[in-house]
Amino acid sequence: MFNKKHEAIDKRYLSSPFDSSFHFAKKEAKVQRKLQKIRQDYTRERTKQREHLNKELAVVEKLLEEGSISEDIRARYKKMLELGYTQKRRETREKYGFIPLDT
Repeated sequence: MFNKKHEAIDKRYLSSPFDSSFHFAKKEAKVQRKLQKIRQDYTRERTKQREHLNKELAVVEKLLEEGSISEDIRARYKKMLELGYTQKRRETREKYGFIPLDT
């Protein structure tokens, strides 16, 4: 068992067990930084999408208050906006490598 581990480790890290441990810890830290960057980018993108949806919904509500559209049209337009938001959410999840949503 111990020999198989050493075979998998590159020769330059075999000088001591501590060197190989530090090597793998550095690799793990690098992976964690990449994941954190992906999460931050994903969160930023989703926040932009949600803000855009909220602005569009505010416009629809304003049109309803002004009497430019009826309640029926507002409901259909709101449903259309929410469907578009759901589609963009799916695309964003796929873009950043998250599991696709079923809904």
